[in-house]
Amino acid sequence: MRRGKTLKIRTPLEPGSYEVRYVTAKKKKTLAKKDIEIVPSKVPGELTVVAGESETKRTIGEGTSVALILDASGSMLKREDGTRRIEVAKHAVNQLLNGPLEQGTPFAMRVFGHKEADSCRTDLEIPLAPLNRNQAEGKVNAINAKNYAKTPIARSLELTKDDLETAEGRRIVILVTDGEETCGGDPEAAIKELAKSGFDTRVNIVGFAIEEYMLKETFQNWARLGNGKYFDASNAKELERSILEAVEVPYEVLNDSSEVVASGVVNGDPIAVLPGKYTVRVLSKPQESIESVVIEPEKRQTVKLSS
Repeated sequence: MRRGKTLKIRTPLEPGSYEVRYVTAKKKKTLAKKDIEIVPSKVPGELTVVAGESETKRTIGEGTSVALILDASGSMLKREDGTRRIEVAKHAVNQLLNGPLEQGTPFAMRVFGHKEADSCRTDLEIPLAPLNRNQAEGKVNAINAKNYAKTPIARSLELTKDDLETAEGRRIVILVTDGEETCGGDPEAAIKELAKSGFDTRVNIVGFAIEEYMLKETFQNWARLGNGKYFDASNAKELERSILEAVEVPYEVLNDSSEVVASGVVNGDPIAVLPGKYTVRVLSKPQESIESVVIEPEKRQTVKLSS
């Protein structure tokens, strides 16, 4: 296997007796099987963290620069509910441009896969500059995925470091992709370099229609290395929400041992947390910590920030 000899799968949510089967890809022939027992889990509660001034307004902080990397490789020509993935992604990006990204926000957009077939080409379509919504929408709408084009994630991330060279203040990088690196690069190394390139840089990854659990886990690890968050989107609605949340401030939930047990984004969807008392650490600059946050089973706790 591409990611080693160990295969990790997501267990069923319902407890009970199950059988795990190892089958061939085409003929579905069972090569091995094993019985497993799924035991009941503890019942979690929910946590939401909202901004102090407004619980609904979704805008990024002043002085924040946003760099979007959009996958337009061959796989983005596949259809989800009858619509090509690239069209779904373009609509979601336009929602970002007309939502939390205010006119004049420092913005850059890099795209790969839309210029040449069987190529690892990546192009800076919008150099970093104050956002002009009409011009940016025109660039987005003109993107068309190219069949057989490859996925140069690492190279795109390496060049994004240069794309943001003149940025000041907080930097948010958003990678939107439906697949893994196919150009032989090392995205993990590229993200590490990008994350330490200066200021407050965060690399958020939005995985679209990713079915392989181990690839999702890889993306989650990359996002952690980039001081960011991984968003898993299986349909158009989730993709739009994920891209919007990717520009929000992230937070972590810590237990009594200062271990991170969960994470989310300010003004984002509720997250599941096991019952207990926690500290919520908001990764803004400067950081804000809220102590003694109590989570009860099947109840939602809302934390409102002071600013």
